[in-house]
Amino acid sequence: MKKILIIPILIICFTAQVVAQQIHTVSQYNLHRFLHNPAGAALNGSTSVGLAYRTQWSGISGAPKTQIAYAEKNFATKRLGMAAVLYNDATGPTQRTGLQYAINYKLPLDAANKNVLSFGIEAKGLQYRIDKNALAASIPGDPVLAQKTSLTKGDAGVGVYLSTPKLNVGASIGQILNSGLRFADNVANTSLRASLYRHYYFMGDYTYTDGTNKVIPSFQIVYLPQSPIEATFGARLEHNENFWWGAHLRVKQGWMLQAGYIHNKNIRLGYAYDFYKTPLSIFNSSGFGAHELMLQYQFNKK
Repeated sequence: MKKILIIPILIICFTAQVVAQQIHTVSQYNLHRFLHNPAGAALNGSTSVGLAYRTQWSGISGAPKTQIAYAEKNFATKRLGMAAVLYNDATGPTQRTGLQYAINYKLPLDAANKNVLSFGIEAKGLQYRIDKNALAASIPGDPVLAQKTSLTKGDAGVGVYLSTPKLNVGASIGQILNSGLRFADNVANTSLRASLYRHYYFMGDYTYTDGTNKVIPSFQIVYLPQSPIEATFGARLEHNENFWWGAHLRVKQGWMLQAGYIHNKNIRLGYAYDFYKTPLSIFNSSGFGAHELMLQYQFNKK
């Protein structure tokens, strides 16, 4: 039964990506603010480098896999933050490889620079590829199969973030140029054109401190045309800047559990597991959640 369902699921994933062009996301989103908001680059004065790897629905051939490498740098004297991100995101017969660069300006709201309003912009370039051989058996005669197999596109994003010692709240728009993705020309009876659709993000977190413990509730809401609103809420407990664990709910989709270790206040190693209730709850077996690993080094943590 699983083998029978693999091809339809891959086609659904492919169709969803071309129509809505959902940007990859991560479960440990509040540890990577700059991924979806350029104003979040080096938001709290951090300078770091890191890696992230995410795989989901491992029981299905061609399941989504994402690799990310990044660096963010704070320039305190110039009130600037910068971030560069290199990523590769593959789902079934489609693959996106791209580079995005973000820069922001931090406007102090008080003399001590503890409350800051950050404004950011980002530029990105990506190559979107289709494996026609993987599609030919399932959708023979589709116009895409007779056209180009890759497209290179550019786009941009903007964002704003309010940062205080306890509260961080931001909003951003990704793929603001709405660049088109046209693999086939002169296709009749086509009312919907694929694009890098705009993504609207709202995010925030708050830090409660009790001695050596920190409780950090957070949220992220994502909206884009042709797709349901995705809302994630949860909290993380961090103990003595040494380790953390947490749980989040992705509304109408499932739960996310995470844990991590902090070595010498500089090195962060994190793991997250997503348990999906939908759309793959039809499978009554293991291997259909998501695993996510992150490794981060912060240079200026003492």
